[in-house]
Amino acid sequence: MDDDFELELQKTFFQEASINIEESEEVYLQFSDNTPIDLLARSFRLAHNLKGSAKAVGFSEIAEILHTLETLLLKLKKKEIEVNNSIINVLLMTNDKLKEIIEQYKNDLNFKPNQKEIIEEITKVLQESQKNSPNDNTDNKVTLEDNKETPQEEVVFFKKEKKEDNKVNHDVKIQKNKIKKEMSEEIIRIPLNKIEKLQNYIGEIVIIQSMFEEQIKNSTNQNLKNHFRLLNKTTKEVQDIVMNLRLVPIKPAFQKLARTARDTSVMLNKEIILNFLGENTEIDKFILDEISDPLMHMVRNAIDHGLESNEERLQKNKNKEGTVTVKASHESGNLILCVQDDGKGLNPKTLYEIATKKGVIKGNETLSDEECYHLIFAPGFSTKAETTEISGRGVGMDVVKTNIEMLSGKIEIFTEIDKGTTFKIKIPLSVGILDAFITEIANEKFIIPVNQVIECLSLNKSNINHLTGMESVIILRSEEIPIVDLSMGLQNKYNDKNKINEKVIIIVQSNGKKIGVIVDKIISIQSVVTKTIGEEMRCEKGIVGSVILGDGKVVPILEVSELITGNMFQQNVQRNKSILSSKAG
Repeated sequence: MDDDFELELQKTFFQEASINIEESEEVYLQFSDNTPIDLLARSFRLAHNLKGSAKAVGFSEIAEILHTLETLLLKLKKKEIEVNNSIINVLLMTNDKLKEIIEQYKNDLNFKPNQKEIIEEITKVLQESQKNSPNDNTDNKVTLEDNKETPQEEVVFFKKEKKEDNKVNHDVKIQKNKIKKEMSEEIIRIPLNKIEKLQNYIGEIVIIQSMFEEQIKNSTNQNLKNHFRLLNKTTKEVQDIVMNLRLVPIKPAFQKLARTARDTSVMLNKEIILNFLGENTEIDKFILDEISDPLMHMVRNAIDHGLESNEERLQKNKNKEGTVTVKASHESGNLILCVQDDGKGLNPKTLYEIATKKGVIKGNETLSDEECYHLIFAPGFSTKAETTEISGRGVGMDVVKTNIEMLSGKIEIFTEIDKGTTFKIKIPLSVGILDAFITEIANEKFIIPVNQVIECLSLNKSNINHLTGMESVIILRSEEIPIVDLSMGLQNKYNDKNKINEKVIIIVQSNGKKIGVIVDKIISIQSVVTKTIGEEMRCEKGIVGSVILGDGKVVPILEVSELITGNMFQQNVQRNKSILSSKAG
């Protein structure tokens, strides 16, 4: 076989094996005392397919493990043995081992794995299960080490395998042809860095386009303007395609959580129910990679710290099984992730005392309940008196917070004693390029992303009451919506020279509530290329990034609902209201 072709086959195997192993783990985690036959058949099919692929590319050790695994899965499929915790444990352990070996092969194709240990584990649990099986029949006992002693029924299986040995070459050929066909016709797998490179070029085109637009604004050449509009339309279509290429469902991250939750609950002897909502929510691949570990830590924490023991829950008249729910959704251009438990909740006094004892705070500060909840994100903080394998080292939630903030995300905590705790994570969904309103507020330009906006109204034609500060409202289709003048909060000294008939109210929505914000002017609606902001700007609530416009100016991106709740914004509003009141009075 040609070396290049063999190398391509091996690369394809790694990609397919990764998907296969993830799917297998998902299936094993669904195993229960009464596992449906179709789930058992699916697990067998996955193992069999991977075995065939491994043989095709010469990874015989992997094929040997899967051959033994197939024996166990076949017994389950035929209901000759019953699913139990020991079997699920060994299935997951085998999956981990396969994942480890494949990772080693990726680094070194000459790697020599040790497969004997895991094969012994599978064999051991199979033999024990057969002893305890109600269908146990000594005539049907399996001795994997010695095919001569294999019982009649198992012999049939191995005979089938022997017959299949004659078919192996044929199967290998089919497998190779299948891979070759997929590579050439159906699926083209593209490395993420190539997509990122393409996205960067699209970003550059969008910036150049903005510069070009500035140049032709005053041109009288209609043909040139028409061609520019056509260029805009085509660029937008290409941009949308590139952005969609990066989107993937969050389901793989949820699958890892299922495994983490199972292992943690078994280790802590806590019975739990794990719910997932919104597993098909699509997010950027980069965010998916970065969010997996923080989510795993939060779920582990919810089970360890949030949920009471089975006995404590019964004493509190709660269900013995604690519930952890993980939910993903989109809201106003953000990815919203919630990790919720129905456990003991956070006690602010206890958190304050622990933080004082551990030296996280001095103990003479006055903290609100919300500030006390956020002490759990302090480095070195832990509510555990003793260090365990899972927690108590004071390392974890601070790392979670750091990772979320690196994604320009934020965490909110909602908690009630004996009712439970919800961690709400908000992360900007888009990276790179977004559609935005370029607005003018107090003679400065600001960006408001289109996905935050519900609709826009002329201030002059709106039905508005009280046009002074935060108390103003608008009646829109019988709905009362609070109004905020952004120029009042974004400038120290209010100096409004803009005509009221040019001003616009932009209606945005956050947490299910509508807010109207007044801007002096909407300059344009266009695609912009986002840039990260420096540390000095990150402390400003409501400023989530920046863009470079066609005139070369760097303009901040506003998260409107957060901006108007920021301390600096509120202080400016109060100061300007006082000045206006004193002038009026």
